[in-house]
Amino acid sequence: MRSSSNPTQAEVSGSQVAVSYIRKPNYYISAQIAEATNQKAKYIKNRGFKDEHYKKMVLDFLRKYGKATKEEIDNLLLDILPDVLDEGQKKNKVRNLMYALHKRDRTIENKGTTRNPLWILSLSNSAENEMN
Repeated sequence: MRSSSNPTQAEVSGSQVAVSYIRKPNYYISAQIAEATNQKAKYIKNRGFKDEHYKKMVLDFLRKYGKATKEEIDNLLLDILPDVLDEGQKKNKVRNLMYALHKRDRTIENKGTTRNPLWILSLSNSAENEMN
C-alpha cells in the first residue's frame, strides 16, 4: 500500500511540469529601452559580440605570438564574454569557438594533446592565403 507522503509518478511529473512552468527565463532589455533608460553599456555587455569577433582575436593572437595554450586563450576571451553567461557557459563558448576554428574553418591546428592543447595557425590555411 502506498503511503500518502509518497507522490505517484503522475504527481511527480505534474509537479515537475509546474516547477518548470513557474521558473522565469532571464529577461534582457532591448537597445531602445537601454537608450531610454541610460543603460547602453549594460546592453552592449549583455549582448556581447559576434563569434567572428572572438575568432579574429584568437587568430590575431596566434599571428602575433605563434602559439597559444588553453590557459592563454581562456585569459584572452573569458573576461570579455557577455556578463549574462555564467563561468561554465563562458568556458563552453570558448570551447565551441576553438572547435569551429579548428574543425569547420580549418584555420588553426592543435599541436598539443586534447587535454593540453597547443594551438597554432593552420599550415594549409597559411599556404592558401599566400596563393591568393
